[in-house]
Amino acid sequence: MGNDNHLPPTRFSEYSDNWNMKSLGEIFSIINGYAFSSADSQSEGCRWVKIANVGINRMRNDAKSFLPIQYREKHWKFVLSKGDYVVALTRPILRGKLKIARVDDEFDGSLLNQRVGKIKSENVVDFIYYLLQRAFIIAKIENRIAGTDPPNLAPSEISSIKTYIPSPPEQQKIATFLSAVDKKIQLLQRKKELLEQYKKGVMQKIFSQEIRFKDENGNDYPDWEEKRLGDMLSLVVDNRGKTPPISENGIPLIEINAVGQRDIQYHKIGKYVSNEVFESWFRKYLSAGDVLFSTVGATALCSIYDGRIPSVIAQNLVGLRFIDEDQSFMYYMLSEAHNNHKFKRIEMGAVQPSVKVSQMINIRFLVPNLLEQIEISRLLSVFDKKIALLADGTEQLNIFKKGLLQQMFV
Repeated sequence: MGNDNHLPPTRFSEYSDNWNMKSLGEIFSIINGYAFSSADSQSEGCRWVKIANVGINRMRNDAKSFLPIQYREKHWKFVLSKGDYVVALTRPILRGKLKIARVDDEFDGSLLNQRVGKIKSENVVDFIYYLLQRAFIIAKIENRIAGTDPPNLAPSEISSIKTYIPSPPEQQKIATFLSAVDKKIQLLQRKKELLEQYKKGVMQKIFSQEIRFKDENGNDYPDWEEKRLGDMLSLVVDNRGKTPPISENGIPLIEINAVGQRDIQYHKIGKYVSNEVFESWFRKYLSAGDVLFSTVGATALCSIYDGRIPSVIAQNLVGLRFIDEDQSFMYYMLSEAHNNHKFKRIEMGAVQPSVKVSQMINIRFLVPNLLEQIEISRLLSVFDKKIALLADGTEQLNIFKKGLLQQMFV
């Protein structure tokens, strides 16, 4: 431990040397990619790393691009290897985090496109990767690139930013420790992704009736019946109209960003209404068990309102109150990909898609009887609880890592 301003608060005991102040330009350089032509893009060959492939602390593999395989030899200076670090040079900061990632197996031997940079240094590059994740450094970078549209990270503009770094052996020790934390985070993320994929497959089989349940006597449940959504509803809580007066605290105003999972993500809510507005402004109120449904923007996202926290909904949400159906089952039924797509088919508007309540209530669904509904929701709830535990574990590790980035650096 140390209290010298030039030393980190937490330090490995075997190191005692002072950290040295250096500019980012002295610590590392950024090599810009090559301006490959889109006309050379093809369906297979050598992977091509574009801005869309650089996420926050991970490579994104959902935007695949390829170049002719012979380009690897022709443009050898721009070939990436596993373990290299790349950073987005256009719109490099998202939600306060730098888009920087380690090249993995999928991108080993890929070619670097312009507006994506490769970090090169005689220092420990793994250490620099974590140095560039510090909020202090990101804030300084963001300040330097502000005012351009789109924001562009030019190495010359950030090279003068000053920071402290230790000797290479201590750099390696810090990087190795933080890498171990990252591996645990990635493991939990991967487990969560796999479980979500498995749950999606199970839901598809359930709602196509490939998987059926039996009653307590081992007998088949009755055949599923086709029902109109509106016939299953007792009320649609719809407060569309003028936006209510907003307060800094009070009763949460649920917006789209807080729905899409089984439980409402209250930690994402940043708007509230006063008790006076709550009692006088709204026409209808939520009740425990209502299924929230987004009707504007990112449509057909659902969550269940459990009633534990008195809340109101924004104009882009409605609350669906069912008469006899199991609310939990209805959440899963409306969220299942095939059923969910039925709402997408009635969307109106291209820039700001919307779904009209008067139309959505006429959509028909195949629905099992109440007892089978309960069986189905119990099974799928088990998946959601496990997914939530993995998400919480990942979040806690990320908080731990954030603390380390504050404690282990000057």
